[in-house]
Amino acid sequence: MDYYDNKHRPPGWLSDHLWENAGWTNQRLEDITPLYVARFRGRRLGQPLDAHAFWEITGVTRGSGHTIGEQQKLPLEMGTLTLIPPGVKHAEASDDPALDTIWLGFQGAMMSKDPEPRLTVVTAQPLVDELERLWLFANRGHGGIGPELDGKTLSLVGQLMRLLKEEKMGQAIAGIDKAINYLHDHHAEQIAIPDLARLAGFSLGHFQRIFKQRTGRSPVLYLMEVRLKHAADLLSKTGMSVNRAAELVGFSDPFYFSRCFKKLFGRSPNACRSIQRRRKIETTTAAKKQTTQGH
Repeated sequence: MDYYDNKHRPPGWLSDHLWENAGWTNQRLEDITPLYVARFRGRRLGQPLDAHAFWEITGVTRGSGHTIGEQQKLPLEMGTLTLIPPGVKHAEASDDPALDTIWLGFQGAMMSKDPEPRLTVVTAQPLVDELERLWLFANRGHGGIGPELDGKTLSLVGQLMRLLKEEKMGQAIAGIDKAINYLHDHHAEQIAIPDLARLAGFSLGHFQRIFKQRTGRSPVLYLMEVRLKHAADLLSKTGMSVNRAAELVGFSDPFYFSRCFKKLFGRSPNACRSIQRRRKIETTTAAKKQTTQGH
């Protein structure tokens, strides 16, 4: 049985009377509405993992500890907020007597019906301060403050979701950039895309989608272009053989290498070498001519 059902409501549960006495409306906001705002100070020892049927935010005003999930352990630190989706088992753990947390339980149509089943933490002291002001306001416990509670909760949750999205995108970009750097540093080696996805911290499908969003190319095509550009550099600067250049950048088949090279650059590898030879001859001739004129 859910601990937070109608018979076992947590401290700070917000009565419907706060909306019924508002005067201009007697209904909670459908998009989002707070169910309770509670505060607890002190140690959290030996708590069992538990889940509930609505969303919850835990904000830390001081002290430290951890939020424990079935496969997660996230920090509870001053200025952090933890978002806990419905149905996700969790508990707080801390032997710090100074730990001070504020809990906000809420629900509404704006929240995902199929949330990702994991805890998420973000550092945002201004939002913790806003959560504390919401707790202070809710502690009035009387008058028609329900609609204002809805509005304050909507603002808080909206800001938190934006920060989480920005942080998630930043993490995604960092993971993709890590994979890109690896491709440039190890382009001549045999690289399996699933291994590259694991390096970036994504599932294969998600990695391929994010990679293409970031670069405009699939990982396979991007790797090929990296190899071909390195080959073009070798051919134009060193004049080495086409077969050797292909081998050095990771192509085992020189004929396939030549087809890919021409498709990307519009000319064959041999043409690239010829251009380099001509430029080298022209440069040498110009240098000799300048020397002769100088005498």
